[in-house]
Amino acid sequence: PIVVYRDRSQNEIRDISVSRFINSSWSKPYSLNDDKWKINGCPVNGPSIKSNGRHVVVAWFSAANGKPEVNVKFSNNQGKSFGKKILINTSEVLPLGRVDIDFIDNKQAVISWMSTNNGIGSINLRKIGIDGVTGDIISLSNISDSRATGFPQIEKLDNHLILSFTDENDGLKKIKTFKVPISSL
Repeated sequence: PIVVYRDRSQNEIRDISVSRFINSSWSKPYSLNDDKWKINGCPVNGPSIKSNGRHVVVAWFSAANGKPEVNVKFSNNQGKSFGKKILINTSEVLPLGRVDIDFIDNKQAVISWMSTNNGIGSINLRKIGIDGVTGDIISLSNISDSRATGFPQIEKLDNHLILSFTDENDGLKKIKTFKVPISSL
C-alpha cells in the first residue's frame, strides 16, 4: 500500500507527502514535490492516487505563490520514486482543484478537476500518458463551483469513464453521472 496526503510543516507549508507500507511498517514520508504552498488554514483539496501494476500516478492541486495549478507525477517502481511534475491545467481557466485520477490502460490515465471561469464552474477531463503527452481538455460547463458540488469522482468501466458529482439547484442536491467513451478523450 501507498498513501499520499497533504502534509503540514511547522511553517504551514502544505505540500503532498508519500509513505509506503513495507515489511509491516510505514516508510518515512517524503515530499512528492516541493511546491512550498504556504497557507494558514486547512485546504480541503487533497491528492488522488491510483496504481496499475508497478505504475502509480498521483494528481494534486496547489496554489503556491498565488498560482493555482493541477499537477501529476508518475512512478514506474511502485512509488519508490516519481518522475517529473506535469502541469495539467492551462491558464484560460482558474483551477479549484478537487482532483481525481484513474488509469485507462497500462500507459495512460485520465485526470478530472474543477475550475471556474467568470463565475461558471466546470469539471475538466484530460488524458495523460506516462510519457507526459497530454490530450485535449474536455470541459463539462455550467456546474456550480460551490463546495456543495463536492469532489467529482471518475472510474474506468470497460471502454468508458464514469464521472459522478453532486449538483445543487435551488438548495436541492442530486447526484449526476456522465458516461464518457474513452475513445473521445
